[in-house]
Amino acid sequence: MTLFQKALEWRTAEREIARGVTLHNMGLALRRQAELTDGQAVALLERSATALSDAAAIRGRHSLSEGRALSLFHLGLTLERLAGTRPDERAPARQAFEEAAALFGGLGKAGSRAIALEHARALLANS
Repeated sequence: MTLFQKALEWRTAEREIARGVTLHNMGLALRRQAELTDGQAVALLERSATALSDAAAIRGRHSLSEGRALSLFHLGLTLERLAGTRPDERAPARQAFEEAAALFGGLGKAGSRAIALEHARALLANS
């Protein structure tokens, strides 16, 4: 995580696209770290969600539809894991998956769209 933090010091608003990539990858690493630890899992998942949400916002501002879709999908995965401990995270997770699915559909990525919709439907069924 230290290297991601150092990278973000240099990847400011002037290098916003690079910042978005770093935040996305940091979000993935935090979620993976949460899977490997017990005591800090919730805090790590919260940090992952923040990083992925920020990455999706940056990618949206720059009209990077595929990157935004990927960040939203992974945000959904992170929130889905958080929903295991906090059911109030189901709706935001479902929303992230649905938005990712719409973007994937617009890009002609039918397989990715179907996977995102499958996650959204599962969350709806478990509400």
